[in-house]
Parts: sequence; C-alpha cells; structure tokens
Amino acid sequence: MKPGVTGLAQVQLPYDTDVTSVRYKVVYDLYYVEHKNLLLDLRLMLATLFRACGAGPNTLRRLFLLPSRKKVAEAFQSRIVPPETDSVPQLQPA
Repeated sequence: MKPGVTGLAQVQLPYDTDVTSVRYKVVYDLYYVEHKNLLLDLRLMLATLFRACGAGPNTLRRLFLLPSRKKVAEAFQSRIVPPETDSVPQLQPA
C-alpha cells in the first residue's frame, strides 16, 4: 500500500504519544488493508474533512459507519495464529 493523506487510524485515534499508540495505528492500518474498497475510501475522505473541522472520533464513527475499536481488535485477533511450541518452523525458498 502506498501511504496516503488519511486513514482509519488518523480519523479515529489521537496523535501518537508513545510506541503503544503507534501499535494501535498499525492495527487500524492492517484492518484497512483487509477491508479496503471505494466506499470506505469515500467515507474516510469525508471523515477527514469533518475531523479537520473538529469532529471527534465517536461522532465520525457513527456518522460515517466506521468500524468500532472492538471490531478492529476482533479482526486483528482473528489473524493471529498461536505459535506451535513443539515444531520447527518450515522455511520457504526465496
């Protein structure tokens, strides 16, 4: 993905203050990559305009039907595969 002007994390989360806040934004970016479509992009562009005018994240989430934190977290958790403790990872050829 090429970087853009806005994204889910930019309209729904506060500015980065530490490493943890950066990690949250990465999770939102991964959600976007998995669910990207034209309608979501249009909603994000409009949400960005409203955010620039001072609208808060909860208002934007409801107004533009953006995913909740819980939905983003569930999508992220569903992608995590628990490591197998007794097996050696298989290396793939380059």
